[in-house]
Amino acid sequence: MYRKVGDWLRILRILNAGGAGNASEDTLRMEAYSKVGDYYADRQKW
Repeated sequence: MYRKVGDWLRILRILNAGGAGNASEDTLRMEAYSKVGDYYADRQKW
């Protein structure tokens, strides 16, 4: 659900609280970090 609305910070918070995870969670984590980076880069908030 959070992925649909684009709440990537919430997704990262959930993934980081979950523990080690598996390959699919790692892929989702990489996507979330990329989306959060894009969000701040678009707004020039380094």
